[in-house]
Amino acid sequence: VIRHINWFKSIHGTNVRVSRGTTHDYLGMMLSYSNRQVRILMTDYVKKVINGFMEDIRGSASTPAVEHLFQIRAEEERVKLDNQRAQCFHGTVAQLLFVTMQCRRDIQTAVVFLTTRVKDPDEDDWAAQTCFIIPPWNSVPVFDIGY
Repeated sequence: VIRHINWFKSIHGTNVRVSRGTTHDYLGMMLSYSNRQVRILMTDYVKKVINGFMEDIRGSASTPAVEHLFQIRAEEERVKLDNQRAQCFHGTVAQLLFVTMQCRRDIQTAVVFLTTRVKDPDEDDWAAQTCFIIPPWNSVPVFDIGY
């Protein structure tokens, strides 16, 4: 194993991080091996998404679905986001898209719809996005996947 690690470092440089043991961090996932089982946790990544959001999230939601998600206002009625909030929206939607591909397939339809809105988001898009970040649906057990 050490020979392969050294060979890999010779190709990719010495800035290669090597992890040994039963727990490994890879692309936002914590891979844990014990009792002949692999457990995949994305809790830390999801907490990073929530903490990186520019508004303090309060309240609760039983589901991330909102009734008005797919309803788009007429152009003259839309209140567009300022540049800072638009950038935050774009980044958060990208992070949520990663989460949907890794562990939360149940929110995939709504997040994919929001990806169509990142170019020119409005207040309605912002409100829909916050429904994915509000507790309790983002609690730790939801992201605990065991194989």
